[in-house]
Amino acid sequence: MKGNKTKITAIIILLLLIIFGAFVFIFDRTDEEADEPAKAKAKKEKGVTIEYGDSYTFSKNVIKPKDDPESILEYDEKNHKVVKAVECGECTVKLENGRTVNVFVEPAKLTLVLFAGQSNCEGRLASDETVETAEKQVVLNEYMTAFGTYGASDNETSREVNWIDNPIDELSIDNAGKYIPESLTDNSRNKIYNRTDTLTENKTKVGKTGLDSAFAYEWYKQTGEKVWVINAAHHGSTIESWMPTKGRTDNNYWQAVKLYQGAEKVLSEEIEAGHFTLAHKGIIWCQGENNFRMSSGEYSSRFQEIFEGFEKRLSGKNIPNLNRELDFCGIVIVRAALNRTDNGIKDFLLTGPRSSQFYMTTGEVSSKIMLASNVAENWSSDASVKEYFMGKYGTDKDYNEAYPKADSDVKMPAAVKDVHRGFHYTQLGYNEIGIEAADSIISRIFGKKNRNSTPERVELVMHDGLTDMSGRTADIPVDKYVPFAVKVFPASMQKDVKIKCSDNVVYDSKGLMITGDGKEKSVTGSIEVTVKGTSEIMKIIGIQNSLGNNMEK
Repeated sequence: MKGNKTKITAIIILLLLIIFGAFVFIFDRTDEEADEPAKAKAKKEKGVTIEYGDSYTFSKNVIKPKDDPESILEYDEKNHKVVKAVECGECTVKLENGRTVNVFVEPAKLTLVLFAGQSNCEGRLASDETVETAEKQVVLNEYMTAFGTYGASDNETSREVNWIDNPIDELSIDNAGKYIPESLTDNSRNKIYNRTDTLTENKTKVGKTGLDSAFAYEWYKQTGEKVWVINAAHHGSTIESWMPTKGRTDNNYWQAVKLYQGAEKVLSEEIEAGHFTLAHKGIIWCQGENNFRMSSGEYSSRFQEIFEGFEKRLSGKNIPNLNRELDFCGIVIVRAALNRTDNGIKDFLLTGPRSSQFYMTTGEVSSKIMLASNVAENWSSDASVKEYFMGKYGTDKDYNEAYPKADSDVKMPAAVKDVHRGFHYTQLGYNEIGIEAADSIISRIFGKKNRNSTPERVELVMHDGLTDMSGRTADIPVDKYVPFAVKVFPASMQKDVKIKCSDNVVYDSKGLMITGDGKEKSVTGSIEVTVKGTSEIMKIIGIQNSLGNNMEK
């Protein structure tokens, strides 16, 4: 009995202590809420990490500090849920519901790319395309995701591709600095010719025409790296004008170098300020129309000298934070430029530059020289244009939702004239090339797997640049180079090309050749191309004193 009474007493005491403790807890909590009603609600949300220049939208309005001149965030006066990172560091944001959020702003990754070549790299409009039409079709980038610097080839072209009236004279090595901003965010109206927001949506313009905006958009979309495009292309330029001459002759090469190096210095200062880190450096090249008479071998030799010159002088030597090699040189396959009116099949002839560029972007040459885009090879007829766009996008609605444009109701191209007219592409054509160029290079330098484990198709083409000779036999003269190219779709797989020739067949930068002893009337050989397990073979009959008819046997 005594033991049971002791147990009961202990239980009663324990219950009283629990009740008393609960009362004290409730009393203290109520008193705290009475004195500081917001304190109980001030639960910290998970921290937010963004990069310099990025905007962030909260679920609730942000309470803007009354006096905070050193804030790393800028508060949007029109939308109180939005803040923009204007410096790097850490701060705390208070929301209208009493919650607080730690915001971490990190340096943004940025890729610096030089655009070099002629008019289709500069961004000139198709012959009968108006600025009003093009400005509705340029790919839009969000502010502070893409930057653009354009060294005008002349004032007239500047008005056409950049919508700026008479900024300054043609780009030269002496005035290149006038095109370079003091900082990447220096977009003051009195310095309109060196504004860096020409690839982004803003109040005065939609964006520069050409490949620039689409390339930057796709690059940022896939990598999260912001892009600064330095466009030094010059319409009508020959490859001779891009040679790295001694003595810094005021040609296109040295102008591009001077413009790029000026951008490197600005970026170096931005990195020093903690705003950015350098992600990649590279080149986009589109040139060769005015050299259509040049042989493939000579064009290859000249281009590789140009590239080696760029590698040496765009390495950021002696520039803090920029001292590193180029990561890539992406070639946009040039057109033959033999069509003056109808944009027909002559545009696909294997001129020396075209033959050279297909070869240089295979796995047979430099690892850094790669195929950026061959998408225009799909646009040889109205039917092929329609097939390409319907196969990629499906409907007009899907096409307009694929990437942002000022006009959200653009009709999907259905004919050659919709993507290419005269010497130049339309803006819709530029968009496709720019997007593919970014996608192709990203897949190579990031080591990403292609969407397909095997190529969509592999074509072996000769003189006309269109007839696929895979599985066929070609007649060619003995001991004489003839035009030949391997086309791989998608372009990103061009680098995976492996070539196997019979002992008497040669394929190099000069073209294709079959050798003979000069005695036999004909010799036979073959070339086999393998891309990711897909193989195509072309048989060759070399005919003594033959011009070659390139016909199937």
